[in-house]
Amino acid sequence: MQIAMDIMALSAAGDLAGVAVASGDLDFLAPLERARSESMKGLLLTCSRGASMPAPLEARNAAAAAGVELVSYSLNADFVAPTHSTAISIRGGAATVHESIFIHASLRAPLEDDARVAVARILEKYGYLWPDAVGRELCDAAIVKFFHVNELGPVAINPSCLGWHHLSALLKSKPSTLWLKDPGNLLFVVPSSEKNGLKYYHFTYPGPFILQDSDQVVPDILGRLGFLRPDVSLEEAIDDFNRANVRRLKTKEIEAQGAANASPVELLQREFRIRIPFMQGWRVPQSDSSLRDMLHNTGLLADQYAPEKDVDYALRRFLEKKGQVAPPLGCSYTRLVAQVHQLQNPDTESSRA
Repeated sequence: MQIAMDIMALSAAGDLAGVAVASGDLDFLAPLERARSESMKGLLLTCSRGASMPAPLEARNAAAAAGVELVSYSLNADFVAPTHSTAISIRGGAATVHESIFIHASLRAPLEDDARVAVARILEKYGYLWPDAVGRELCDAAIVKFFHVNELGPVAINPSCLGWHHLSALLKSKPSTLWLKDPGNLLFVVPSSEKNGLKYYHFTYPGPFILQDSDQVVPDILGRLGFLRPDVSLEEAIDDFNRANVRRLKTKEIEAQGAANASPVELLQREFRIRIPFMQGWRVPQSDSSLRDMLHNTGLLADQYAPEKDVDYALRRFLEKKGQVAPPLGCSYTRLVAQVHQLQNPDTESSRA
């Protein structure tokens, strides 16, 4: 209230060119509109979650109605975009990683507000982004799907500002183009690992991919991520996936929506579907490469490149030596590897859950 009164007092003084307020509160538009009526410029500075994010549609419309200029900014001032990045293209649902590309200095900074708003409005118009959408997981997915559906080739999206620059330039070069709408059934999945998380795009095998929603969405995704294999049942693959991604699942929310009696397949199907608008980051099975080295160094494995069945046997012997109970014979290799990793690294995501 005091700030609003101060704005009114400044407006009445009439000796200033303008008034700027840094706040996400749209109530400040009223006193700023008063400042504009006194021939002063009104600026509302809003902090966005990311440097490449446009202000929400509600804020943009309200500011336009009040005649107030809306300026969004990011507190992520320490971020410096890399000089080189990787472009990806997704064709036939699979990602292709292109050679490292040089990032010109002009592309390392966020788009100007007007350009960001123009891109967001196109994405909203064609259904890739809903009004007031915020967050990298939404915007990155929207840009990747736009390029995928319209068959526009590779898009560089690491860091996120590159995707915005790329799409902005493309839209300016084709202002009259009628674009294809988001079909609403595409899932954009980015496999991640314990080490890289989702801070940036790291091309953890098998790399990002897009697929269409279907009754087979659960086996399709689990197969691509590496949980579902010829020697593993779907039920066991789901269990392994849930263990690896336990801190990311929304199981309780889904059950609260009336799915308490749903089967594991149905629960995971809903899990994937409620994330359709977003970039879906899921952990892949943990690699056995470091365990192979450890087993070889301790004399439990003769050859680091031994067949998986030999590594399985060596891992069980390792657990026995540590006084641990190994999983039942016939359980998935993924679960056995995860158990040994947890024993060696108790602070990992899975063991904390």
